[in-house]
Formats: sequence, C-alpha cells, structure tokens
Amino acid sequence: MNRLPVFRSVGEVFSGVTRHYFQLLFVSWPAVLVTVAAGGLIGSMYRSAGYVAAMTANNGKPDLEAMLAAQARLYSGTGGLLLLAAFLVLVLASSVAAVRWHRLVLLGEGAGSASPVRFLRAEDGRYIWTYIKVFLLLAGLVMVFGIVLASLSVLKTRGNVSSQGPLMLIVVPVALFFYFWVLTVYMRASLALPDAAVGMGGRVGAVFKASSGNGVRLVGYVLLIALALMVVTGVAMFGLGVVAAVLAKFDARISLAIGLIAYVGLYMYFLMIGITMLSVAYREIVGLPDAEPDLAAL
Repeated sequence: MNRLPVFRSVGEVFSGVTRHYFQLLFVSWPAVLVTVAAGGLIGSMYRSAGYVAAMTANNGKPDLEAMLAAQARLYSGTGGLLLLAAFLVLVLASSVAAVRWHRLVLLGEGAGSASPVRFLRAEDGRYIWTYIKVFLLLAGLVMVFGIVLASLSVLKTRGNVSSQGPLMLIVVPVALFFYFWVLTVYMRASLALPDAAVGMGGRVGAVFKASSGNGVRLVGYVLLIALALMVVTGVAMFGLGVVAAVLAKFDARISLAIGLIAYVGLYMYFLMIGITMLSVAYREIVGLPDAEPDLAAL
C-alpha cells in the first residue's frame, strides 16, 4: 500500500504549476484558445446585459436589483441557450486541457520535441466519460447524504421539546461524518481521471481499491490546497481590484480585453492546480506501469 506524502505533495503541486505555468499553457494551446473564445463570448454577454456595470453601480458597490434584472435579460430568449452552450464548451475545453496536463506531469509528454502534443486523442473521450462516472457517483452519494439528513430532520420535528438537544447531538456528528465520507470517496474515485488521461482506461474501481488507506491523507491534501488557494484568491482579487480601478479610465473595450486575459489566466492557474493535484496523488498512490518524470523534475 502506497502512502501519499501530503505536505511534500502540496508543495510540489504549487511549485510545479507556478514554475511551469507557460509550459502547461503551451501543451494545451488549442484548449486555451477555445477557452479564451468562450470566455470572451460569456464576458461580452454579461457586459451587454448590463451585469458588469451593475456590479459597481451603487457608488462603486454592487447593485443587487440591477444585477438580478441583468441576469433576467441575460437568460431570456436564446441568450440562455447560448450562454449554456458557451459554458459547456468551457467544460469540454477544460477536459481536453486536463488530459494534456496529466500527460505532461505523469509522462513528460509535450516537454520536448520527442513527444509532440496531439490536437485530439482517444483519451479525451475516455476522460470525459470517466468524469461523468465520477460525477454520477458524487451525485448518488449526495443523494444518500440528503436522505439521511432529511430522515434525521423528520425525527427532530416529531420529537418533543426535551428530546431536541440530545437529537442534535446525533445529527451534527452524523452530518459531519457523511460530509467527510463523501469527500473521501469522491477524492479516491477522482484518481480515475489521470488514469484515463494516461491511457489506463479510467478504472474507477481499480483506483478506489489501490487508494485504500489514503482517505484521510487525501482529505487533508485537498483541504491544505483549498486553504492555499483561498489565500491566492484573496491576493488575486485585491490585485484585480487595483487593476479595475486603473482600467476604469480607459476605453471599455480595452478594459474588457485586459479583464478577459486576467480571468482566463487565473482560471487556467486554478484548473492546473486541481489537475496537478490529482496527477501527483495518482503517481504517489496508484503509480504508473513505467517510470515517469514528475513535473518538478522537468
């Protein structure tokens, strides 16, 4: 049984993505271009509907009524379908990029001329199908979680006043247990995504069995990365706020273009972190048939 080295892996994820950010962009350039196009369309639609202006309409603060009105305009008629299509294209492009990033981290593919990047591969379809399977598993777990909470809520409602306190002592621990149990199962099953990307078939059952004993480590791994991303998000939001204040003095089209570049850049960085997180965990826990270079060594 292989154990995930949590702290070392967290450091590898952030250092690897930060140092190799542009290399990761290069190996997924078709998906990046599609993401920019879809992001530009979404941004333009939100701006045309007045949503962007409503975010600072109340003396620099969001005007909630105006934002809701803009959303209603945005989703009316064919606008809602077009927006949904753009979001689906984003998801598909992100999946295609994810396959390239998994293969770079785990196989070194795209790191040199000897391993060129292919525009489309069979693993793309397998990756998307594996993602659907993992999503359905998560949905089923959440449904079970909801049924258990609803049952406990019914018991609480039917109980008398004197039983409310003791019953809550049961509900809260059960809810916490189910939450972390669902997260543990989901993370173990998600290791099937890099399994699909490297051509091993996306074996949900096999990777789940191979990751036995690593549930707590995977949860700690995810929570540490999420905490670090919260810090990164805070810094990024502050920086974007400063940039937005400066861009307010320029033409709206220039502001939109720069804002789009910043959005796509951050979106890709966060996506890379999530993908590399799974790649490193897969390598450490499941492993690959042959020796492979890791991202930190490239």
